[in-house]
Amino acid sequence: MFGFNIVVSDTLCINYVRAQFRKPKTKKKRILKKWASREKNFKIIEVHKKVQIGKTLFVSQKTYDIMVRNLPQPNFPTGGIIHTLDAEPIINKS
Repeated sequence: MFGFNIVVSDTLCINYVRAQFRKPKTKKKRILKKWASREKNFKIIEVHKKVQIGKTLFVSQKTYDIMVRNLPQPNFPTGGIIHTLDAEPIINKS
């Protein structure tokens, strides 16, 4: 796929980041500092990243599923369904 060797590795590609999700309406530096000191205003967020080393692409399972889901589907006249009953029978004439 895309000329890369793809390796699915969750241990290499998933990081955890502490991010502030609640912020005060005021923009005063003193209040911002108080809110930043409270642990209840933060969440641990899972970050999925891609790592490319040469022609090898390391991705997490979630990223791989999204990549496969977004690949273009083949265009068949039956709407992507192959009917095996419509195929011509192969007759060996030996």
